[in-house]
Amino acid sequence: MADAEAEAAARPEVPRVVPALRARLWQLQTELREQEVSEASSRAYCRGFCQTLLQYAGSRGASEHILPFLEVYRISIQSFANARPYLTTECEDVLLVLGRLVLSCFELLLSIPESELPHEVWLGFHQSIQPIN
Repeated sequence: MADAEAEAAARPEVPRVVPALRARLWQLQTELREQEVSEASSRAYCRGFCQTLLQYAGSRGASEHILPFLEVYRISIQSFANARPYLTTECEDVLLVLGRLVLSCFELLLSIPESELPHEVWLGFHQSIQPIN
């Protein structure tokens, strides 16, 4: 009984974290859209994006529990893709953040034994990163 309670306490509260993460990323994107596309606005967005990702990826046990961590990456990748039209590649941070985000996510995916990744989770992740035609 105590083991189950300890495990539940260590598990990140995904239902609480996901809406807060989405809200923060949406706020960053809204602030970005209100500005002209520039190196300064792109740099500020990337800085806020990275701080947000670190905050939520590092939230109570997320890095120890792979599936919630994967969800944080999925949401972050989608958010960055949505913000892309408002970012300039003249700002080195844009390509750097995108590259590191994708690399970290795929490193996480490679670290998950196939037996521990539920098929429906993989399908949901895969579908969420497919380009919209």
